[in-house]
Formats: sequence, C-alpha cells, structure tokens
Amino acid sequence: MAGLETERLLLRQFGEQDRERLIRICNHGEMHRFTNIPYPYGEKDADDFIARCAKERVKGTAFHFAVAGKEDNLLMGACAVMQVDAAGGFAELGFMLGKEYRGKGYMEEALKELLGFAFSELKLKLVGARVDRENRKSIRLMEKLGAEYRGELIEKYDDGRPRISRMYSIRKFDSFN
Repeated sequence: MAGLETERLLLRQFGEQDRERLIRICNHGEMHRFTNIPYPYGEKDADDFIARCAKERVKGTAFHFAVAGKEDNLLMGACAVMQVDAAGGFAELGFMLGKEYRGKGYMEEALKELLGFAFSELKLKLVGARVDRENRKSIRLMEKLGAEYRGELIEKYDDGRPRISRMYSIRKFDSFN
C-alpha cells in the first residue's frame, strides 16, 4: 500500500532511515510521561517498533504511519489505527509528535488524513482514542477532530505507572464522510 499525503505531510511506512530521529523523539521526557513508550528508548526499541509496524500492516491489525515533512521527508512523528477489528468496524487511534513540531497543526492534519483512510479504505465505523487526562494538547486535538468524550478509564502503563485516560470516539458520519 502506498502512503498518504496532505498539503504539508507524507504519511508513509517506517524505514531504517527513521531510526535515529525516532529515538530522539521518543527520548523526550514528555513523550514518556503521556505514553507507553519505554524510557530510555534505544536502538533495539526503534528496530523492534519498525519491525512490528510492518508485521501488523501485513496482518491487517494495525496501520502505522511515519509522519514526515513533504519537503524533506524527515520523521516528525507517527500516527496509527491499531487493534483493527475489521469485522466489527472498530480500531484505536494512536499518535505522537516530536516536541519541535507541536503547535503548528501537523498532527491535526495527519490525523484527518488517517481517519479518512480508516473510514474509506478500511471501512471502519468507529475509531476510539485514549488520552492521558493530563495531556491538555492531545485533549484539544481530540476536540478539534470532533471526537466525542466518553468518560474516563483508570489503567496502568506497561511499566506500572498509574494512568487516568480520557476516552474518545470518532464515528464515520461525524466528520469524515
């Protein structure tokens, strides 16, 4: 499958060329604070992630995209529809963006394109998202996307840290016909 494209961005498969930038993005403390990304994040973590993205795409269980600048093709972040349940028409949204790219509308642009893909190509009916309730920027992003707030969930990150997640859902007919 070819990648996706917006006015300013390329959404493409991850490759080895993304390893160093992925490590740098993931080692920012705020990234660890709000995600399950391990810290410190090393070469093995990056290699495992890139390999997992390819395997999950082949199986059809997740579609991870490297978010890159259209002009230079350099990695800025990532977005994905994960835990795809094609029969049920459901998946979960995931995203991250390097600190230097935040506040410029890049992730909103990427997620609109990704959601269009999820609803038109994957034929999904509902995409859910979990956002740490302390992550104000991601909460604002969900609001900009027209996501419906569904409540909170108390859970733990993989490393045992407690997390209270705000749950959101986006339905095909809400914004992405």
